[in-house]
Amino acid sequence: MKKALAEAGLSEEEYKEALELSKQGILDYLLKNGGELLVEMFAEDIMACIEDPDIPTCLWAIVSSLPAGKLLKLGSKLPKITKAIWGIGTFLDKVAGAKKKLKKFDKALERAKKATKCLTDDGKGGKAGKSLTNATATATATKSGLDGATGAGMLRTGSGSWLQAAAADDADLGCGPYIWVPFRPGVDHEPQGDIPADMGEPFGAFLRPGEYLFVVRLDGSLRAVHVDDMRAVNGGAGHTSLGERKPVLMAGEFVVGPGGVFTRIENFSGHYMPLDKEGFTPLKDVTRAAFLAHGWVFTEKAWKYYPGPKRP
Repeated sequence: MKKALAEAGLSEEEYKEALELSKQGILDYLLKNGGELLVEMFAEDIMACIEDPDIPTCLWAIVSSLPAGKLLKLGSKLPKITKAIWGIGTFLDKVAGAKKKLKKFDKALERAKKATKCLTDDGKGGKAGKSLTNATATATATKSGLDGATGAGMLRTGSGSWLQAAAADDADLGCGPYIWVPFRPGVDHEPQGDIPADMGEPFGAFLRPGEYLFVVRLDGSLRAVHVDDMRAVNGGAGHTSLGERKPVLMAGEFVVGPGGVFTRIENFSGHYMPLDKEGFTPLKDVTRAAFLAHGWVFTEKAWKYYPGPKRP
């Protein structure tokens, strides 16, 4: 809970205050601010005013329409009642703010609850992949041929600003991107040849029509090559050639039509076989972020999710 409070920017005292305030309604407010008699006399009318877009005016209309006898009963309470009525707007703003804080806390708490799942390895019979978290950074860095410190730094950036910047404000990135390890059980193990380390479409390049293979590396950078260009260099090259046989955040294909327009973008890769996993950032969001960071427009309608091979 402390971690969730810290992420939500709340102290324990602020959380308790927000929780208490979020439970209060108009009647509670009036009872605490000198409107006890008003509540006693007109509770039903007050509740009807809650649906009114201008609650203070609605309540004041109730008071103003009272016959002289009832106004006299309010007597000395009237100044406090008046002040309470015109303070309702401020009260409602505070309640809304409290609920917003609690919502932020609830999301942080949910992410904290997912932490254990994010740190697990769900591979059976071998390493299937890991979440992009600090706890798995060193192990994944070792697989990637990186030193522990460098690998951990790259992994943190993988689930950081480049991804969040491309996501909607309310997007749930879950545990962050999942790491896809090549040559694990259940994927294609056919060796793929090498290609030059500097081979790949540059940032913001205008693409000629055709089919391309791409990978999103652990630091969020994208590497893509036209299939014809790749085959011309090495006929046996593929996704693991692009990824240098290291783990990636995403691997797939895209097709470019006339005018450099993306007509299909999908997560198909026999050697990495990335699939959406519950609790982790959707592959579409990972791909969108990488495309935008590479200076390309991600065409939403071009996205085609490949669900994996059909099981017999």
